[in-house]
Amino acid sequence: MHRYLHTGLRLAVLGGITLVVALALSACGGDSPDPHPDSHASGHDHSHELPTGDGPQPGASPDESATEALQRIYSWEPATDADSGDGMRRAVPWLSGALRTVATRGGDDTVRALPEWQQWRTNHDIVTAAVKVTARADPPGALDVERRALVTQDVMHADGTSTPWRLMTFTLALSRDDDQRWRMWRMDLIDTTTLGAAQ
Repeated sequence: MHRYLHTGLRLAVLGGITLVVALALSACGGDSPDPHPDSHASGHDHSHELPTGDGPQPGASPDESATEALQRIYSWEPATDADSGDGMRRAVPWLSGALRTVATRGGDDTVRALPEWQQWRTNHDIVTAAVKVTARADPPGALDVERRALVTQDVMHADGTSTPWRLMTFTLALSRDDDQRWRMWRMDLIDTTTLGAAQ
């Protein structure tokens, strides 16, 4: 059912989606006890930059938009990010519906603090996300699609080495908005596997 139909149903579903988003934000991790993050330390040897961009490109596929959104949500730089919720905020141009609402509201207390966050900050580590979206054959002219995605997070250390950390599996829902660009409006965390030590 297209998300613009049946406004009453959308409102009823919004509460359930918000709960799912809260669970996904828990997977993001969270607040640092230090509200004043350090600036970049000179001399670190990261070869990775956090994803940039202004939003979905015209003609981009749902898979491309989902990949861009998830890369931003789950890539963090604890030395400069206040918490892992900054990743969700970076993804706002790729989000719609309840996901966008949660990502843009201030003072969100649903982000669960990660125990590794302070150590990553101290070490000037960067957490990167590699995303693999499983493509599907969608009906011609579809305005709503679903996808499955694997997100692998690695911790990039200042000395140039990296440590695999976590693998997550999601089901996603995207819609083509009025500007004809695909945005993600639902992400359900199915499974999480720890790959190695995070520090």
